[in-house]
Amino acid sequence: MRPIKLEIENFTVYKGKHFIDFTPLNFFVIKGKNGSGKSSLIEAICYALYGKVPRYGNSKAHKDLLSKGEDWIFVSLDFSVKGKCYRIEREYNKKNDQSDFRFYEFNEKGIVPKNFREDELETFLLNLIKLDYRIFTRVVFLTQNQFEKFLKANEKEDRSKKREILNSLLGLSDILSSMKNIIKEKHKEIKKRLEFIKFSLEGLCCVVYESLNQLEDQINKMEENYKEFHTAESLESLRKKIYQTEELFGKLKQKWEEIKKKLKKKEELNREYDELSYEFNLYETLKNDLDDNKFPEYLSSHYLEILKERANYYLREFSIERLQFKISGDELHIIDCNTNYERRVHSLSGGETFLASLSLAFALSDLLSKDAPIESIFIDEGFGSLDKETRENVIKFLNLIKENTNKMIGIITHMEDIANLFDQRIELHKKKGASSIKVIF
Repeated sequence: MRPIKLEIENFTVYKGKHFIDFTPLNFFVIKGKNGSGKSSLIEAICYALYGKVPRYGNSKAHKDLLSKGEDWIFVSLDFSVKGKCYRIEREYNKKNDQSDFRFYEFNEKGIVPKNFREDELETFLLNLIKLDYRIFTRVVFLTQNQFEKFLKANEKEDRSKKREILNSLLGLSDILSSMKNIIKEKHKEIKKRLEFIKFSLEGLCCVVYESLNQLEDQINKMEENYKEFHTAESLESLRKKIYQTEELFGKLKQKWEEIKKKLKKKEELNREYDELSYEFNLYETLKNDLDDNKFPEYLSSHYLEILKERANYYLREFSIERLQFKISGDELHIIDCNTNYERRVHSLSGGETFLASLSLAFALSDLLSKDAPIESIFIDEGFGSLDKETRENVIKFLNLIKENTNKMIGIITHMEDIANLFDQRIELHKKKGASSIKVIF
């Protein structure tokens, strides 16, 4: 997905109509002071596609995105996927609390509207972009500064913090939380069922034991009746004894059928108990592993290995084959390929940390997007953490990035000296609570 044109009206700090043509932009900076609406531009793209923005989670927070004092929002995004162009428009009216959208496809006939319901649009976009909302926000909008925090965390004291940062970046935190709740409920459900089966089996055992005693009594009566056949004084008396015996036999047969059913039920309950006990032990193990953070640690280690492999591709390119990642004892280290010297990541210089964290951010984008047609990336750069010497040489790092990627890249910054290094800029200026946009290329 590559943005082509963005039109916004009364969206957050952007009162009135504003327009950005991304067509001439390839490697550019979005520059503005804090609060000028840098993130809002990215959110507008997200809002157009999905009807929601990261800062408000999964809710349709239309009212919260309205410019102060306004009643109507309009956002229009032209974008392309593998060369084919589309347009999506969204609007919201505060007065009647109604939102609407329109979707268009560009083809030889012109701009053709597509009649979608909301759920149909979501399915169409998922098949087109190959990313749902949750993954899209992690793949296209990279938080390089979060990887910097991950790299700078003390290895011993902040091990859990590093795991939390990585799982959050990978989108695993919400999944693990949901998994924990599901496993907890399933564990509780199975435990309750096992207790019920155990209680039922105890009751069945008592009933079967009582039925067997009754069966034994009936058999004894039949034996007594059989002995009396030889002592019958008349034919009528013999017929009466035979009738009584047949009646006892019928009750005996009925009782035996009842016992067989109860024994079958007992067998079924025993089998279910054994199966559920096995399942219960699995959920017990999973529950304990999640409570003890064993499973989250396993996932972190597993994905860190995968992430490292892909990040090494970018780090070697960005550092001109000088640096690469290595995992030692579940921790990320750096190897200087020129000297073969290995060191911990928190010992990296400002410039090296910048390249390392950016390499991890690009790797994360690749890992999460898989085969999705991602043709643009926006990076929250984190230049503010760089030392003065590194910032003076940052153009070298930026050129390395530009030369070694084939995507449209937008870098977000509030720093004037960094922004001036770019020929292509989207400059934001805030005055009297509202921002304006100027595109330079």
